[in-house]
Amino acid sequence: MEQRIVIAGNGGQGILLAGRLLALAAVTEEKEVTWFPCYGAEMRSGNAHCTVIISDRIIGAPLVRTFDCCIAMSDSGYRRFAPHIRSGGVLIYDSGLIQAAASEHIRPFGIDALRLAAAEGTPRSANMVMVGALAALGSLVRLDTLQSALKTLLGRGNTARLDKNLALMEKGYSNHADTSR
Repeated sequence: MEQRIVIAGNGGQGILLAGRLLALAAVTEEKEVTWFPCYGAEMRSGNAHCTVIISDRIIGAPLVRTFDCCIAMSDSGYRRFAPHIRSGGVLIYDSGLIQAAASEHIRPFGIDALRLAAAEGTPRSANMVMVGALAALGSLVRLDTLQSALKTLLGRGNTARLDKNLALMEKGYSNHADTSR
């Protein structure tokens, strides 16, 4: 089984971190993984996206044209990548920022990630809400593996930040755990 994921938004939203986190969790679960980042020269506020491929066998190439899942954290990311979600694929989008069009061909899941993160005092951690929602929607990686990977990536230096990010990941997971099955 091979799953192709694109995470898209603006620089400063933690798009690349979310992709690295997903990739590290998949490697931890002994899956084959590629992580391919792409961002504009301006970094903050410019377009940013990354693709993550997770597979149970060797991955031929990191470049793909269609995706099984798109996590959209900005309207521009949504407009650019939603048309490339395969039929039956999943769109996870920030419903507070994006008006996603209805589609018969994909499964859309909106979550107001920015609002949830802002309520915890960390609006820049909306990416953790989205990654948690992704864990709830499929069998890519387990939530506990994502949490362990987050501890590895962020280190143990700022426990308050880490604790908030872990809590936001759980909020994203719990918000979509009931609708995913």
